[in-house]
Amino acid sequence: MVVRLRDSRLRCGDRHPVADGGKAVSRDPTILVLGASGLIGEAVADWLARDGRLVVAAARHFSPAQAARFGAARIAAPLVALAEPELCALLDRTRAKVVVNCIGVLQDSGRGTGEAAHVGFVERLTAAMRAHPGLLIHLSVPGSPGDDRTAFSRTKRVGESIIQRSGVPHLILRPGFVLADAAFGGSALMRALAMLPFALPPSLAARPFAVTSVTTSLAPWHGRRTTGAPAVATSRQPGT
Repeated sequence: MVVRLRDSRLRCGDRHPVADGGKAVSRDPTILVLGASGLIGEAVADWLARDGRLVVAAARHFSPAQAARFGAARIAAPLVALAEPELCALLDRTRAKVVVNCIGVLQDSGRGTGEAAHVGFVERLTAAMRAHPGLLIHLSVPGSPGDDRTAFSRTKRVGESIIQRSGVPHLILRPGFVLADAAFGGSALMRALAMLPFALPPSLAARPFAVTSVTTSLAPWHGRRTTGAPAVATSRQPGT
């Protein structure tokens, strides 16, 4: 039996892998979203849950609102600091067959560095996924290595190369300017521009750009069976 709670945006019940101690049996793959408290991670986990998927949201910390939204389908843990055996235990506990890695550190701080999040963690995650086969969907950066000007971009690019050499079935998404319901980063900038008491110069205001939803990119993959031949794909979406 599966119960849908309209207000919670969460699919739960006796098949949910977290609520039932990892003993769930379902024809649908369990999707583990790493970094589910961040701008992209929260939106992706929320959309997948509302789409009726078995989702486990994992992050270092959840706000009270996020904790209420994801309920029993959340795991709070210092993900970037987990050793390979601990990541194996996480994959085993959740029985995840699809892992969406939305973890990212824009700037180094006392809470973590890009090297640790984008390189060291990815190395351990791919090693764990070789022992627990599944599809890895990884959020990276747009452009090419020659365009990388920041430590964020450079370490993200190193993480890509680790995944590509790992042998783990994967899909790499490269979002650029991110718009979301939350006012953060690009979303906050667009809100601020909309409130300016004057119009932008025509050369800027009339310049079109492409917009692609992350959920559209994930749609062909989130229900994918991960048995059989590995599926490896790289998605480049300039201007998104």
